[in-house]
Amino acid sequence: MSAVEVTGLAPGGAGSVTCAVDGCDRPAKAKALCEMHYRRQRRTGSPTGKRRPGPKPDPFRVFMRQTFGEYSDRTFDRLWFGWRMLRDLRGPDDLEQALAATTRPNGSINVNWLERVGMGALVQYLIEHEDDEVAS
Repeated sequence: MSAVEVTGLAPGGAGSVTCAVDGCDRPAKAKALCEMHYRRQRRTGSPTGKRRPGPKPDPFRVFMRQTFGEYSDRTFDRLWFGWRMLRDLRGPDDLEQALAATTRPNGSINVNWLERVGMGALVQYLIEHEDDEVAS
């Protein structure tokens, strides 16, 4: 950041205060920063910083998305839900059996049925563990 040019009275006027960030000629709104840089300062802690990075994508989900690239986002999310519930709650053997049962004769997966089986696995898990204490 460079020094703030204080040459005028009202922001936006003929000799107004400009943003303190180098290369930004917008009028200062708050704390010697223009609206964009002020919001960025509040959001990231730095007026020149970009958005904080989110969580890294699951590499297996990325692989699955590439494998099932012809599916719409909604259909893929349903496939992923069923797959994840079966994998995480019942284990790889039940997942393999469910995939065999939900595969059509032409080799495609019946995503609706896989999602239902995954939902059933989740409901069964919740019923079996309803008395478990929740860690705080």
